[in-house]
Order: sequence, then structure tokens, then C-alpha cells
Amino acid sequence: MPWIFKLIFFVSLMLLAELYFFKRIFNSIGILSPNSRFLRSKGLRWMLLSLINFVPIFFLISWIIELLIDYEIDLPTKNTFFDFLFYYPFWISIIMIMQSVVIILPLDLIRISLLPIKKINRQKLKKLNAKIVLIVVIIFLIYVPSRILFDATQVSVRETSYVSPNLNENLHNLRIGLISDIQADWYNSDERIDNYINKLNETNPDIVFIPGDMITNDKGSIPIAAAMVGKIKSKYGVYACVGDHDNWAYGRDILKSRSEVISNLGMYGAKMLDNSNLVLQIDSSSLGMTFITDTYSERIDNKLLDSLTNSLDNVDLRIFITHQPNGRMKEMAVKKDYDLMLSGHTHGGQITLLFPFINLTPTLIETNYVKGDFWFDKLLMVVNGGLGMSLAPIRYNSTPEVTLIVLRNK
Repeated sequence: MPWIFKLIFFVSLMLLAELYFFKRIFNSIGILSPNSRFLRSKGLRWMLLSLINFVPIFFLISWIIELLIDYEIDLPTKNTFFDFLFYYPFWISIIMIMQSVVIILPLDLIRISLLPIKKINRQKLKKLNAKIVLIVVIIFLIYVPSRILFDATQVSVRETSYVSPNLNENLHNLRIGLISDIQADWYNSDERIDNYINKLNETNPDIVFIPGDMITNDKGSIPIAAAMVGKIKSKYGVYACVGDHDNWAYGRDILKSRSEVISNLGMYGAKMLDNSNLVLQIDSSSLGMTFITDTYSERIDNKLLDSLTNSLDNVDLRIFITHQPNGRMKEMAVKKDYDLMLSGHTHGGQITLLFPFINLTPTLIETNYVKGDFWFDKLLMVVNGGLGMSLAPIRYNSTPEVTLIVLRNK
């Protein structure tokens, strides 16, 4: 689906959710407090809708003006005042509304399904439902901003194991650090990235892998990201593959962007490999590593993918590193007998709505491998939740993650 249709779909969904949200709130207030005319007025409802949607309306009007006068307007984005007064409140409000709606809507459906039952007192059911709606909204008014603040300041450390009876003894207890999506930019401060790197160093990794996205889309962030990566402490080095955003620092010139990211990382001893294999000797053992560039800007063709994955012979452990954890890459890693597949890209969902039995996130549209460990025969695919953010400048129910993989001989 082209991005413009996806954008139209999500904007339409957002507007419908907002209209439903305010309708349910004002109806509930009307049921429980029928004399509160001001709180139930349509004017107040539309005023709140306008305030919440000031940011998209502002950008839409600016875009239309740019088209009419054929001149690019210097918008007040990446401005602390604009961010805290408008940008962050917009995203927090939208998430709070969407989170409330996914709980309230099923409750409404349950209420409607109970109406045909004759013994049910409809008036009492309506009042009970109104109370529940308001309670849900109040809970998420507190929880959503609190959780966003938590995810903005904290880093989780998750340890997992790769256990194999065929593992070479020299690789037993090797500690592999996995981080992803550093995405240095205006919203991802140096302090936040520094805290992320410090959490990684606290795990004492022997070797570190980063499945891409050192920056978001700003060329000025490339040296900052590289310097931060340079703080990583590992015995056998830091290795990365190319991510989506590593291509976007210079507009459509993806090769220039990628080249600059690679060269800046190299200044600090970190290696970003672009569709390459590398064999690393660890004592008398060897790690065979395949770094695949498979991004939105450039998909690897089957011939090159097949060639690269056929070129690792006589190694003790085979590791497949690629940015996106998609099915095509997973199938190739299984087919070519890899032991580990390491990916990022998903941000652990980034915005994940609480819902019974499942965490709802837009990432599920793209992949089922949102975060964690996935076993396919002897292959362990590990998807790291990363640090960065895309589109929305916040994370919700998706705490930044450092993963430590410990190799063990069964």
C-alpha cells in the first residue's frame, strides 16, 4: 500500500476515534449529570477537538500555502517551545484517546449485546456503562503521560541464551550485546543515547551488534551517533548493518548518506558492513557473520542474498544480521543453516496500546516479530526493541531495550 494511502487511512482512523471518544465522554456525563449543560455542549466538544488537532491542522494549512505560492515555509519545528506547548501534547492526547477507545468500544459492544435480554434493567446498565467509561478515561489520563515519561527516561536490560549441544567450547559463555535504532536526532537527546550506551556497557558484552539506524534523517547527527557508538566497550568490537534511516541524511542520495555513516563509525573503530560477510576468530573458534542491507530504500536481490549466505564455510557459529525482521530474511537464515538472526527496526512497537491478551501496535501491520526471541528449528531470531522513535517523538509501553545473548554449550 503506497504511503499516501496509509497516511489517509491512519488520519481517518484517528479522526473517527476522536469523534467517538468525545461522544462517549459527553454522553456519559449527560447520563450521570443531566443538568451539566456546559459540559455536554457541542461547542465545548468542537473546541477540544480543535485544540487537540492544532498541530496537524497547522501543518496542513502550511503545506497548502506552500503549494499555492511555490515557496517552502520555515516551520517552527525542532523548537523547544513549539514541542512542549503543541507537539508533545498532541501526541499524548492522541495516544490517550486511542488507548481509551480500544477499551471503551468493546465495553459498548458488550452493553449492546445485553440489551435484548428482557431481565436487564436498561437504565441501570446505561448508568453503569457511563461510570465505567469515565473511570477508564480518568485512569488513562494518569497512566498514559506517566508511562510515556517512564519510557523516555528508562532502559530495560533483557538477557537471553542461545543453547546448543554443538557449540564450540571456546564460544561457551560468549556474551553478545545487541542494541538497535539509536536514531540520533532532535528528539533523541545526547543524554538519552549516553544512558542507553551505559546500560549496554554494564552488561559487559564480549562483542556488540547494532542492526542499523544510527540516525533518523539529519546529516548533523551522524558524527554525534558515531561518537556515542565509540563509547561502547567490547572485547571483540562493534559491528553494524545498514538500517532504513542510515540512507536518509542527504535526501535521495542514499549512497552518500550511507557512506558518511560508515566512515564516521570507522573513526571510532566500529564497522558497518553493507551486504558483506566477515569471519572473526575467537581463540581457536570462528564466528561467521553475514550483514544484509534490506531496507525501504534498497531491497537486496535474491541472487546477491543467495551468494552471500552461501559463502560462509567451516565456521563454528553463523550469525545473520539485518535491520528488518521480515519473513523473507528469516526464511533465508533458516534455509542456510544460521544459528542466530539479529534485527531491530520495530522499536518494540513504539506505541503499544494495552488490550486484553494482546498488545496492539501499528508495527503488527508490518511484522509479527515485534520484539523478543523467536525460534525456528535451531535458529534463534532476536528482535531488539531499540531506543529511537519514528513519526511520533515518544514511546508508549515500549521501554528502550538492551539485549544480552549468552552462548551456552548444552
